[in-house]
Amino acid sequence: MEDHSIGRSEAFINSIPNVNFQDYKEKIEMTNILIIGVGTATSYVLEILSKLDIKKFTLIDGDQVEKRNLEVQNYSNDDIGNYKVRSLEKKYGRHMELKIFTQYVQSIYELELLVELNDYDYIINGADQISLMIGLIEAKIKQKFNGILIEGGYGVLNQNIYMIDNIESALEIQRSLKEFSSGNKR
Repeated sequence: MEDHSIGRSEAFINSIPNVNFQDYKEKIEMTNILIIGVGTATSYVLEILSKLDIKKFTLIDGDQVEKRNLEVQNYSNDDIGNYKVRSLEKKYGRHMELKIFTQYVQSIYELELLVELNDYDYIINGADQISLMIGLIEAKIKQKFNGILIEGGYGVLNQNIYMIDNIESALEIQRSLKEFSSGNKR
């Protein structure tokens, strides 16, 4: 007897107006995501997006897992001392296509030495480098990158995430950063 039941993911996607699961699946299989920095929030991104069947990722982070990371990041005691990207590769690599870089990226220049920005549909920046954030926003403004940029960060009293999908949103974030920077210099 043939099983004609559909999975939960297919049922969910088909419930969205004007979206067909087969079209979604074809597009999602081609989606390529770059994640810069795999710390507190971004260490969970692979697990979450893999549930949506996204399988192509590039991970960049020069940080190693420390005991203090275990409380809020997606790592275990066995990962202590290992590069964070290697720990995630070990955990998820057999289920997806991963490219791994075990180095810090401080600027857009250093990033462009490693990867071609337009190879990615999404760039998720979770790195702690403001110069990299500014460089990515400027790359979006200059149309060096056609995909969607997701910038995230947090402080004790300030958590934020920005989806930058066009020049206008990039310019708006750039203005906000300049205002913030000039306010902190007083």
